[in-house]
Amino acid sequence: MCWIFFGPQLPEEQTTYVVGPALIVLSLMVVLGFYSLRKRIGAQSTYYQPIKLKNTAHKWPADITGLALEFTNSEYAKKFSDANQSAIATKKLKVSNA
Repeated sequence: MCWIFFGPQLPEEQTTYVVGPALIVLSLMVVLGFYSLRKRIGAQSTYYQPIKLKNTAHKWPADITGLALEFTNSEYAKKFSDANQSAIATKKLKVSNA
């Protein structure tokens, strides 16, 4: 907002057709550049999700009876397994490392 008061005095037409689109393009370039520079670490399947749904066991039509999850972070997989021992013991949940 500061540039409006202290910057160069531009005609309204130039502000609408030049400055506005330039700011939009610059914003898109910054966002796309930011996400293109973020890389996966190690064997992660994606940058944001350390878990991959590997398989589901189900009865017809849509009763899910089990899940198989694959973790890219072994420490997280161990903590998840420790927290869900009852589901793993009843074979409703299977945890593996990528």
